[in-house]
Amino acid sequence: ASLVAPRRLGDGTLLVVAHTNTAASVWRVEPNRAPTRVVDVPEAVAVQAGLDLSPDGRRLAFLAAGDQRLRVLDLATGTVTRFAARAAHP
Repeated sequence: ASLVAPRRLGDGTLLVVAHTNTAASVWRVEPNRAPTRVVDVPEAVAVQAGLDLSPDGRRLAFLAAGDQRLRVLDLATGTVTRFAARAAHP
């Protein structure tokens, strides 16, 4: 797995996305504690690129490979918002 989209929060917690060819999940890494899984990323098999956590650590944005549409995952609820416009990545 590769670790991508690291985001350090104000309390010192680090959020990272662990991504493989078939799955992705968000992990919380706190000082002096074992890492814990926050949420599995739905549609992870279709993740193409662009994984990025919001500055406040509440959402994860990614591009889906099939239709290249932007999705935003709410980490607290697991809800995925799909946007109609197609996006591109560099």
